[in-house]
Amino acid sequence: MNKHSNFNKHSIRKTEIGMIGKRRIKTTRVFALALAAIVFCMASHSTVASAAEPTEQLVERYTGMLNQLRAELTAKVPKVDLEKAKTPGSPEAQQLKTFLASDKLDAKLAKYVVLLDATPKGLAEFAQQGKAQAALVKRLLADDELMKQMLVADGAKGGKYGLAMKIYTDIQKASKKAKDGVLQRLALGTSLEHAVPIKLGKHGPADRPNVDPVKRYLQFEKAYLGGELDPAFEHLTAWDLRYIVNGDESDEILVWGREMLRSFRPDHIYNRNYVGIVKSNIFYGSAGGAYDRPELDFYQNILMNYGICGRQAFFGRFTMRCFGIPTMPRGQRGHAALIHWTPKGWTPKLGGGWGAGHGGRDLDIRDMTQGRATGRLYMQVVRARSIGDVLGEKRALGFKSGVKGIWNGIALRTQQEIIEKAKAVPLEAIGEPGKPTLAMKVMASPVTPKDKKISYGKGGIISIPAAAYSKPSDKKVKITEMKSFAGGLQIYLPGFGRTGVTILRGGAWRIDSYLCKSGARLPSSSFGRYNNWGCPLYTSDAADDLLRVDLGGRRIHKKKHTISIQYYLTE
Repeated sequence: MNKHSNFNKHSIRKTEIGMIGKRRIKTTRVFALALAAIVFCMASHSTVASAAEPTEQLVERYTGMLNQLRAELTAKVPKVDLEKAKTPGSPEAQQLKTFLASDKLDAKLAKYVVLLDATPKGLAEFAQQGKAQAALVKRLLADDELMKQMLVADGAKGGKYGLAMKIYTDIQKASKKAKDGVLQRLALGTSLEHAVPIKLGKHGPADRPNVDPVKRYLQFEKAYLGGELDPAFEHLTAWDLRYIVNGDESDEILVWGREMLRSFRPDHIYNRNYVGIVKSNIFYGSAGGAYDRPELDFYQNILMNYGICGRQAFFGRFTMRCFGIPTMPRGQRGHAALIHWTPKGWTPKLGGGWGAGHGGRDLDIRDMTQGRATGRLYMQVVRARSIGDVLGEKRALGFKSGVKGIWNGIALRTQQEIIEKAKAVPLEAIGEPGKPTLAMKVMASPVTPKDKKISYGKGGIISIPAAAYSKPSDKKVKITEMKSFAGGLQIYLPGFGRTGVTILRGGAWRIDSYLCKSGARLPSSSFGRYNNWGCPLYTSDAADDLLRVDLGGRRIHKKKHTISIQYYLTE
């Protein structure tokens, strides 16, 4: 019995020890699994300090890529007597032409230029910020087509390819439409141009906010889909579009600019002469800025208070951007002007012609834009210029800017050749949209009898639509009749002073029409000087004695009436 008891005691103890051991093993496993889970969670929420590779290693890796590409591309450069290649029709010229026409090296050239402009250090510093940033750089360097697009569009501003890639990705996340066609090019142009942030507003503190590139893209996407932009917008390249989205105005002011021109001078929209409002309404004078109101935007103040050449050029470029026309400043001696895109090529405005810029360097811009207009042929220029980058040459915009380097010279001579070739071929129609814009719909709409109907309301209120007017017999009076976005017609009244009694003009009651001429600048509430538009009323000499609107006729007022007018320009 004791033996069995002792045996049972030992068996129980061994069993207990075995159970304890198993529990310890199980506890250890649970602990190990928990520790692994914690480590995984920490890894999935990486911080700046937990980037995949240190900056030094990334710099070394990107430098290695750059050096390898340089060696490979240098070996592919044809061994041609470049002096003999300058002779048209020579075997050397033909060999060079064949080389530049080939796209075999495009992917490597694009990647080389991206690495060169971004610099290995710049890319490494961006990638080291975190796994998301490192993934963006990796995706960029693996996307040959995207890098080629960037190369043709002149690359990321300031060489900030990492930030450009982030903006491009953010835009495509914000809009599914940003992946195809003109909207993909708009997304790319926006990301390249805003890689260096653009401060909001022309003036203000240094710490004022930047223009939000994603919102800037979305604002133009909405305007394009709504038919508000010029019909040529959908044909523009990513490079062109950079000079639409680079304004310092807010998105709200861009919307205001379109609404203003549609309401005030829609004739400039119909004529696709958006800068025309500068000549018609931004009068030249140096005192206007003194009356600017702080609660208004810079561009609103220009329209209200006019200005000299600088303010005129600023406003002209602003209205161009509003309607999706690329534009850039063009300085010349003692004067500020602009250049802008047209279907027939870029052209100067508000100043001298091509060559009037400082040192004639605007001719380089003219040639470059004409070269770009040739489309695929321009890739020959890009290839030659990129070979110059591989061989360490300094880039040159054009001959006026000074050319230092054999391959940059080849690029510019090739540019001249393709421009001459393009002149011999009729240009295809540019600017015919797939669907009509708002302006085209307005122009196509008829003026109905209802649009011309004069209505009489309570209290003696008479509503006179602009479509009811008849042209004045005095040819010197220039009344501009135009279709209205609100329906029917509207008229634009210049300054005039005819016999008759002005009942209401510009919000001020006057008895003598000569005291308040349209177009005269009159002080108003001490805020500045404003155009004072209106029209005098008169009654005819006929027996019916009907009330009429005087748009410059010679009738003399004989009978006075007390009348209030509700709408006398547009319905």
